[in-house]
Amino acid sequence: MDEKFPPQTMAAPIEVLALGLCRTGTFSMKIALEELGYKKVYHFFTVDEDPSHADLWISALRRKYEPQCGNSTEDLKTDWNQLLGDYNAVTDIPAACFGPDLIAAYPNAKIILTTRSAASWQKSMLNTIHALQSSHINRFLLLFVNERKRNLSHLVDLIIQYYFRGSIRRNGIEVFGQHNDMIKEIALRDKREFLEFGLGDGWEPLCEFLGKPIPEHEFPRENDTRSWRKAFRLDWYIKIGVILGSLGIFLISCAMSKI
Repeated sequence: MDEKFPPQTMAAPIEVLALGLCRTGTFSMKIALEELGYKKVYHFFTVDEDPSHADLWISALRRKYEPQCGNSTEDLKTDWNQLLGDYNAVTDIPAACFGPDLIAAYPNAKIILTTRSAASWQKSMLNTIHALQSSHINRFLLLFVNERKRNLSHLVDLIIQYYFRGSIRRNGIEVFGQHNDMIKEIALRDKREFLEFGLGDGWEPLCEFLGKPIPEHEFPRENDTRSWRKAFRLDWYIKIGVILGSLGIFLISCAMSKI
């Protein structure tokens, strides 16, 4: 891509890079960081808040993974200014797909790797993001939504294509392990402040790492598989698919009986 984004003044330089992949408690981490005083935390759900952001992330992905688009370090820096200049922490995809770039761009940021067991992560991914993106009904309904929503879906498609090498089902567990190893290796190599944070670890290790007082209430638990599927109407899509499939079989049977 040829577009260049003018450098912008950082209103709130990134202080925390939570670079675990999606479905590792990233939305819970967003809520937790906000409660600890990081007022603007970038998450995938944030992409939809600005009409330009999906296109900017798509452009960044293409420059990184498509050689013909160029891979200028200076271009990527201006992307981070444009995308993250008003935020003081990030979590989730698409940011996690640019771990090395963000670690280099924000040398003073603390690094958190949200993680969980590979098997439970794969199960969650297959029941949420993979299920939505591979749903024929979802693909059909995307024909009738606005361009902003289609761009969000296209962004996820590109993350699957580039970062998961085309398939969460086939490559997910391998990519998950490689991603975690890469973030840990870079943090260790560069002697960065680093915390590996597992689902269920609670406030204590996070607050100790960030130098924050421990809240009196329980650590947030948000966006689990059940609530995610409900929010994106996945179970409704399945019911519609069963109904349409049954109707198709019935019509074929009726047609065959008349032959």
